[in-house]
Amino acid sequence: MDIAIIIFMILVVALCAFTIYVVIRDFLRERRNTEIDEEEISEIVESKLEELEANRESQPVVAEQQPQEKPQEQPQEQHQEEYNGKRITVEEAVVAIPLEEYEGQIRFSADPKLSHKQKYNLLDSVQKAWYDDIVAYANQIDDIKSTLTNSHEEFKLYSKRVICLRIKKGTVICDFVIANTTFSRFISENKLSVKHAPTSFKLFEESDVGAAKECIDIAVRTIREEKEEAKRIQREKRRLARQAAQAAATTTDED
Repeated sequence: MDIAIIIFMILVVALCAFTIYVVIRDFLRERRNTEIDEEEISEIVESKLEELEANRESQPVVAEQQPQEKPQEQPQEQHQEEYNGKRITVEEAVVAIPLEEYEGQIRFSADPKLSHKQKYNLLDSVQKAWYDDIVAYANQIDDIKSTLTNSHEEFKLYSKRVICLRIKKGTVICDFVIANTTFSRFISENKLSVKHAPTSFKLFEESDVGAAKECIDIAVRTIREEKEEAKRIQREKRRLARQAAQAAATTTDED
């Protein structure tokens, strides 16, 4: 009985060892194939880059030797290479390379980021008309000031935002920060540090422009109410201070 158990345990251990061997062998084989594929792609890209660089350097020389000849238009051929039995283009080969493994070896220049003014110039006629309508409406408000940056155009009243206009993918986006007067008073009295998240919506229809104007009116009205409330609080503080001073003076005279 004991011998049978020992033999069974030996078979189990052997089976486990064989399974582990197969898994490790397959993993190493797959990893080796992946490394080979990446090396092939890298060689393809490097060879094509060298070929393009050589062609670019040789072009001025050919132009000087044959200034009178008109270059014949050749149909653009898509350069392809063999990769794992599949015809792929150079562009596909570049995309296939894991960039994190080739950092510092191959660098690609990104397109420059467009400024807000450039995005505005690229708007279609409808979006541009809606944008101009909202800007004109905001500019007619007393004491309002506008600021144009590389990312947005913002309108403020007494240093508080009324509306912020952004442009994303050819669509105008309106950002508003409209705080409730009662809530703002509560924050001020309790000296809380609260950051209001903006409310945003995109202009898709003509009615959205009217909604943006109504939001501007609400924001302006709220800001003016907050300013009046701050003035009232200051007047109340000064009144209480005068009463305290008069009470102190009266007490001194009686003594």
